Amino acid sequence: MIKIIDRYITTELIKPFIMVVMAFIVIMISVRLGEDVNSIIVDKIPASVVIKTIISKIPDYIIQALPIGYLMATLLTTSRFSRDHETTALRAGGIKFKRLMAPIIVVSVFISYLSFILNEEVVPRTNEYSQRAVDQFKRFKKNGLITNNKYFRGPDNRFFHVQKIDRDARTMDNLVIANIDLKQDRVVIVAKRGSWNGTMWSLSEGITQYYSKNSEFVYREDKFTSKTIDSKVKIEDIINEQDNPQVMSAVKLKELIDSRKTAGFEAKELELEYHLHYAKAFATFFSATISAPMGFIFASLGNYIGVALSIILIFIYYVAESIGRVLGLNGLLPPMVAAWSSNIVFAVNGLILLWQVDRR
Repeated sequence: MIKIIDRYITTELIKPFIMVVMAFIVIMISVRLGEDVNSIIVDKIPASVVIKTIISKIPDYIIQALPIGYLMATLLTTSRFSRDHETTALRAGGIKFKRLMAPIIVVSVFISYLSFILNEEVVPRTNEYSQRAVDQFKRFKKNGLITNNKYFRGPDNRFFHVQKIDRDARTMDNLVIANIDLKQDRVVIVAKRGSWNGTMWSLSEGITQYYSKNSEFVYREDKFTSKTIDSKVKIEDIINEQDNPQVMSAVKLKELIDSRKTAGFEAKELELEYHLHYAKAFATFFSATISAPMGFIFASLGNYIGVALSIILIFIYYVAESIGRVLGLNGLLPPMVAAWSSNIVFAVNGLILLWQVDRR
């Protein structure tokens, strides 16, 4: 009997879930198409490149759609059960609300795990695929794969400024590398050109200046025609990190966080993005904890209550996430708490509602 109920609830849940996810993906692609048509006309980007970038975004759209789709599907399904008195019949048979929620929670855990795998394994690869398509187009443009004016801090208290980076040729122009710790003797390297192989940078036509600690005056200068240094950073990672850390995997973000902390620098933004990888993946689970009891409670209010409650809950979730992000970036909350704030709000209220509905 119990297995039959589980299969029935799961089947009734999956059907609207798939429909909502598909609708969300279509809407996101439609919005993206409006932007990309402008790129085709104004920037002369080939349609083939645009199609590749749209395809590469589908896994990301799926990840965004999963918690929304599951929240709406749960509300629609549970409210229909209550409205059609199926819940009453099951309750008369001695089955509690918490037991009815079991298949809903189990499916939400599975979807959360799927979301995490997509975000870790698929999205970084599709993003790389999209970037290669754009890069291939840029290779035929006048400037090629050029990135200008990159400022960043690296290990050993060093500050880097690179005026021009040619990612295709793996060359750099007009570099400044400076030790910024005023409590130690400082070294400033200025080079006209450079190239890289991993973390090893080969510099040419430059000068090395030496400063005593607590002094603004150079006490020694050495000119060089060529010089090799270990920058301890990968320029590709710096470009990706500064352009869009959201598409990096949690493993890569953890490496960057550890690198920054080893160098003695803060990494609040990266830590926040790292924890958001997990928080967003399990948003489906937390959405189920609040949407299921709400569906049981408010089903009597009408046929469209599920849709109305879905819109309200989605709004609350994203408002809580935005507030948490701001508080985390400004140091008012630890990055982990800030990232999980919206899930915490849903979990607390969901437990309260479940306690109330199970007493009815």
